[in-house]
Amino acid sequence: MQMLRFAQHDSPFSHSFSVLGGDSDVGAVWAAVVEQGQFTAEAPESDPLTTSLGEGAQCFRGTINIAGRKPIRHLVGCRLKARRGQPSSS
Repeated sequence: MQMLRFAQHDSPFSHSFSVLGGDSDVGAVWAAVVEQGQFTAEAPESDPLTTSLGEGAQCFRGTINIAGRKPIRHLVGCRLKARRGQPSSS
């Protein structure tokens, strides 16, 4: 699963992320966010980071269709407090 964007600032909680993947991959991350669970984010030249969006997170899912290929699922998750411009709490 490919993570496109990830934002976390001096907090154990993430603020937002965007991922691409298959049905099961995106479904698993969606379930972790909805259940306030943790997931691990990895990036090149960086240590894996276990994080959560915490309480009040929302997810937005979509599908990218490319002719001749399986559909690609897209998931964006964000904390409501961060999205509304309010400071995030730990």
